[in-house]
Amino acid sequence: MLELGVGADILRGIGWLYIALACGALYLVIRHVEGWLLKALCIALVVGVFGYVPAKGAWDTKRQRDRYQAAKALFDERCKTAGERVYRTEVDIKGVYLMRLRDPAESGWFDQQFNQHDVFTSEDGHSGQAGGSSINSKTKEPPPDPYILSFLKPKIIDPPSRQTIPDTLVGRYDYVEATDPRDGRLYRYTARSVAPIKLLPEYGEWVRETELVRSAISKRTAKYGVTWKDISESTDRQHWIAGSEVRIFDLDANELIAERAGYVMDFAQGSRAGARSPWLFAKSCANYQPAKRHTRFFVEQVLKPVERE
Repeated sequence: MLELGVGADILRGIGWLYIALACGALYLVIRHVEGWLLKALCIALVVGVFGYVPAKGAWDTKRQRDRYQAAKALFDERCKTAGERVYRTEVDIKGVYLMRLRDPAESGWFDQQFNQHDVFTSEDGHSGQAGGSSINSKTKEPPPDPYILSFLKPKIIDPPSRQTIPDTLVGRYDYVEATDPRDGRLYRYTARSVAPIKLLPEYGEWVRETELVRSAISKRTAKYGVTWKDISESTDRQHWIAGSEVRIFDLDANELIAERAGYVMDFAQGSRAGARSPWLFAKSCANYQPAKRHTRFFVEQVLKPVERE
């Protein structure tokens, strides 16, 4: 039997105290109430009052179990269509064209990331985007678009003592091209480090401050494009299931060269207990680590960035 320590003992003690109070109330009714009719009514009242809490708890537990089982069955069915399909890979790719951007207000980390407690968020619940919170140390401007930046930042940032390759050269693209939906103009984006790696004591992490640099261009030069869409249905979201599809195209040949579909589910069905954020605890079909679900990690398996020495 699983024991939960002192907490389990306290809960067990409260349960026995509750039973003792109920028995005590019944004893007083049977002993002191006169008349069978009044005694029967009082007994019914005691049973009703003390029986309500455990009965309601049992009903709530059954309802939650039924809801979970229905959601899990739907999730398992959706996962049958999930997976990666790579028809072609390319190497020495310097840049990509992002055919669909994500709303910067929704794609940030923690407070904004796919509206963590909104079951019907329009953001991509499966891929998510953890671009970090890189702040421009010179201008003190808000963080740059984390989705764009995710293709430009190094894949792994290690402390200097563990680095074997300069972190600025590991697994990133030189540039990203995309149309800004706010002005309809086409831009080329690059990333520039504005501070060396340093340890943030308040987070205990190694980070590199990065700024996103963009310049307007007249035409697309990237040969390959990346897009995504939400493939969840309303029934999925009602069961705390979210799904997305990522597609990679050879734009010059108008050819689909890779695609990935994936789903996640919050097994606690949206519980906010302990201030939890449901989507952050969601599990994927293949049980990927959250970082491995990011669009960029799939894209670089297909469009391999230029290797640098």
